[in-house]
Amino acid sequence: VLQPYYHQKHLQCLDCSLKSTILNRLTYLQNSRSRKLVNQSSQYLPALKYLYVSGLSMGEIASKIGLQREYQVSRLLNLAALLKDSQTQMLVLLKELFFNWAKQEAATEHWQILDEQPGIAIEFLDAPIAEIISMFKQAQAEKHNYYHSSNSLVAQRIRHFLISY
Repeated sequence: VLQPYYHQKHLQCLDCSLKSTILNRLTYLQNSRSRKLVNQSSQYLPALKYLYVSGLSMGEIASKIGLQREYQVSRLLNLAALLKDSQTQMLVLLKELFFNWAKQEAATEHWQILDEQPGIAIEFLDAPIAEIISMFKQAQAEKHNYYHSSNSLVAQRIRHFLISY
C-alpha cells in the first residue's frame, strides 16, 4: 500500500536531500571562520559541476578552479560526507513521508496501532530503506572509481540539480 505512494515521491525526496546537503555545505563554507574556507566557497559549486556534469578528474578540476593538487579538490568536495549526509537526510524524509501517508490514508484505529507499536512502521519501511542504502552505496562505489562516468541515480540527480541551479 505504501509502495506506490513512496515511488511517486522517491525522486522528489532524493532531489530534496541532495539539494539540502549541497546547499548546507556551501553555506558552511561561506560562513566559516576560516578565511581559506570562505575563499573556497566560490569554488565549491564549479568543482561539483566539473566532476558531475563535465566528468573531469580531480586533477583537471584542481587546475580549472585554481587549486594545486587533487587532494585539495577532494577535501573541498568531501564527497563521502556529501553522500552520507544526503542518505541520512533522505531517510529522515522517508520517515516523514511515511507518517504523513499514515495520517492521510490509515484508519484511525490503524494510526493508533502505528503510534503504539513503532516496529510495525519499520516493517513497512524495510524495502524503501534498503533501496536508499543500496542507491547511496552505488554512488559511493562510483566515487572511488576515478575512471568512471557517474551513472548512478544519485549522480544523475546531482547533475540535474547542478545544471538547473
